[in-house]
Amino acid sequence: MQHTFLHTIENPTGETTLTITYQHTPPSRGSRGAHGEPEEPDQPEKIEILSIVDANGKEYEPEGIENIYSHCWDHFENNAE
Repeated sequence: MQHTFLHTIENPTGETTLTITYQHTPPSRGSRGAHGEPEEPDQPEKIEILSIVDANGKEYEPEGIENIYSHCWDHFENNAE
């Protein structure tokens, strides 16, 4: 499921508000055999950042935003349905 939120960063000229769009994938249990043995691995839940843009349309890389994955997890956990 895709989610979007605003995040403000500091830069040399002041503050910039970014629109962060990410996708959350819930955990998934892999298939099991007749005796419960794993045939496919379990998949942990994850967050994938799809885009980071400012109001002018400038795109940012996730690696350039400090703690961006933590901010996404916080947003997801605080807005879980």
